[in-house]
Amino acid sequence: MKDLISEAKRVIKHWWLSLVVGVLAIVVGVWSLCTPVDTFLALTLLFVVAFLVEGVLEVVFSVANRRTVHGWGWGLVMGVVDVVFAVFLMRNLELTPVVFGYVIAFWLLFRSVWGITVSIDLNDYGVRGWGWLLALSVVGVLLAALMLFFPLLAASFIVYLVGFALMLYGVFRIYLGFRLKSLGDEMRALE
Repeated sequence: MKDLISEAKRVIKHWWLSLVVGVLAIVVGVWSLCTPVDTFLALTLLFVVAFLVEGVLEVVFSVANRRTVHGWGWGLVMGVVDVVFAVFLMRNLELTPVVFGYVIAFWLLFRSVWGITVSIDLNDYGVRGWGWLLALSVVGVLLAALMLFFPLLAASFIVYLVGFALMLYGVFRIYLGFRLKSLGDEMRALE
């Protein structure tokens, strides 16, 4: 109990860090909304790196768990697809902004189809709540189809979603910082 109290005091002592993170997140969110082209280009590079890292990790996970995970081959295939996408985009950086919307749409489509198969497997194992995973995966397939037919809409949506998400996260962190400060004030008053 004493360790928990000392840990809480240490976190509360640095309440202002949450405030700083919140302000920075809001600034980056506003910048993203004001410069959508630059944001889109930055996101394309970020996603290329994310595809590569996620793909490598998926391959490692699938191979390491091939004896215990039913359908591990799907994970392996998805990891390889992610690595191939990443390498293709790295070798053709001038095409990356052009194909980014399509890549995201196909990635979402493949992941959603994989999610459908996983949810069906979970149903076979009698896992409760599998229907929610199936429903989310079907929604993913529908969103991927929409993105394939309207790639510019997908690009705009991604940029504005990131901008607004950063701003909301910033508001959350600022609020958290002030709540931590008031909690610290209350703890000091009790001592």
